[in-house]
Amino acid sequence: MQDYGLDHEDIVNETPIQKFFSGSTIFITGGTGFLGKILVEKLLRSCPNLKTIYLLVRPKKGKDMNTRLEEIFDDVVFKRLNKEQPKSRYKVVTINGDMSLPGLGISYEDRKLLTNEISVIFHCAATVRFDEKLKLAVAINVKGTNEIINLANECTSLKSIVHVSTAYSHCYLNEVDEKFYESDMHYQKLINFVDNKTDREVEMLAEDGLVFGKYPNTYTLTKAAAENLVRDRCEKLPMCVFRPSIVICTYKEPIRSWINNLYGPTGVVVGAGTGLLRTLQLDRSKRADIVPVDFVVNSMIASAYETAQKFDKNAPKREIKLYNYTATDNSITWNEFCELSRRYGENYPTIRAVWYFCLVKQKSSFFHVILTFLLHFIPALIGEIILKLCGSKISLLKVYKKINKFADVIAYFALKEWKFKNNNVQQLWKSLTPDDKKLFTFDMKELDWTKFMETHCLGLRMYLVKDDLSTLPQARKRWQRLYYLHRFVQIVFFVMVFRLLWAVFSTVSNKFF
Repeated sequence: MQDYGLDHEDIVNETPIQKFFSGSTIFITGGTGFLGKILVEKLLRSCPNLKTIYLLVRPKKGKDMNTRLEEIFDDVVFKRLNKEQPKSRYKVVTINGDMSLPGLGISYEDRKLLTNEISVIFHCAATVRFDEKLKLAVAINVKGTNEIINLANECTSLKSIVHVSTAYSHCYLNEVDEKFYESDMHYQKLINFVDNKTDREVEMLAEDGLVFGKYPNTYTLTKAAAENLVRDRCEKLPMCVFRPSIVICTYKEPIRSWINNLYGPTGVVVGAGTGLLRTLQLDRSKRADIVPVDFVVNSMIASAYETAQKFDKNAPKREIKLYNYTATDNSITWNEFCELSRRYGENYPTIRAVWYFCLVKQKSSFFHVILTFLLHFIPALIGEIILKLCGSKISLLKVYKKINKFADVIAYFALKEWKFKNNNVQQLWKSLTPDDKKLFTFDMKELDWTKFMETHCLGLRMYLVKDDLSTLPQARKRWQRLYYLHRFVQIVFFVMVFRLLWAVFSTVSNKFF
């Protein structure tokens, strides 16, 4: 896929944002994740005079920190950076730690190093699994944020902190402004709750719905609690809260349509494109608040700059600014999203498809249950029997259990619509110089959804399904065969239904007439 990054050659002098990051030492949590990788790449490529980026990296068994760092830079998303600025990777230093541990699991020496050098913090780390165990979600999303605040208070040269939250932190509201809202459960009460009970007790109470209140899952609950923690503890810190909505692949930078996870709408497109996902509960008319990750990162970088510019350390009290980064100014409906995905998915089918595209979209919970039984459970059961007879250990029933769980999680966000106010984001964009707007583009009005969805489908094929473009001719032939097989099964099914109804009708007619 063609690189579609921005050219910086026409910008001779440093822009205000570049000057701000020049000589800066940056600490990033979540730097090995989807959002974090784009952030690291963008900072290194567009702010070449920054001093150092420290990444909090959790140790993995059998892999030291240098190995993990090499794995990060071996990702295709760093290909452009490695080509244009090959030495920039040496500005990145790993810090051994863990967001779920006290003190972030950082050694005394590393903590001293960070507190003496850090000028900017991007706190991106979080468990984004909606169904994460409550105890772990609290440990990472709430306690981890508290530890970041403790670290920030010790820093001697801190200019700015960006706490990444979510636009859905208070998803029980229909209208969400760029301000703090009260959470059903105070963050300290939530921490005490999980600390004073066993894992089993916590999960039992969570399953009974005695913890969540207005929140649909552990993710939104803990993100809301973390926001209130920031509100209460960060009045004297140069802090802002950044709330993106549903983040998907890149639009332009550093390469088009890169993504490395199956969360949210991405999972829907891949599931439907491979023929595994066949029914989904959603409201076609509702707005899909989707934003590309490169726009999100650019806005985060700009918000860090603005936070530092407007911070007055001598002020007795200051308001922490919140940024709702959403598709308010340029969005599409779920129906448009699905139809564009179908159109371009058929243009670029995957060789790994197991069935032809057949996604039934409806709002009714009743019909969704029936369709799940007919289109997921029955095919999975038949496939399970065939695979067992062939000696395969693959369990299609387990696969569809995960697919159905994923569909249930998505349904909450696909059946509702929110009105997000984004005045702070709009004002931030207007305040940038023309050169900064060119370097750090995040105006959603500039996004062309038709073009984006075409490259989106192609990007998913390449980066997630790992299907090389050389297989496209073969995949199209396979797709055609699956189409005819799909139509044949449909005809057989409708003939069987017709014969069944005719048999019932004949029996009733003979009995009464």
